[in-house]
Amino acid sequence: MDQPELIALVRPLVERGLAYFSAWGNRCEKVHDAVDQCFDERKPDAGVAEYMLMTTWHSDEPLREAVWSFKTLDIPSESPVFADFDRFAVAIGNPAWAREMEGTLAALEAAKPHEE
Repeated sequence: MDQPELIALVRPLVERGLAYFSAWGNRCEKVHDAVDQCFDERKPDAGVAEYMLMTTWHSDEPLREAVWSFKTLDIPSESPVFADFDRFAVAIGNPAWAREMEGTLAALEAAKPHEE
């Protein structure tokens, strides 16, 4: 996939208010750069709260460490716009990565202290 295709892929996420983007894997820096470019080019609607999109890429880390960072450290800006937010992880074209991500996220969730 070339850079214009990456930009077309991520632009809808940015336009819908993507707050934090973390990339891992082959060409993760290019995907990261496409997200940043889309954010820089966007034209926010009048009256929409302004915020800073945070992006990271993890090319030199094992997948489980990138997932740990995504789950525990990657928090959107402190703007009240993001008081409540959802996280989702996507593995494209590699079922083994998807399984590793699911397993790591499940282990992190199981280790988290539960409120009673």
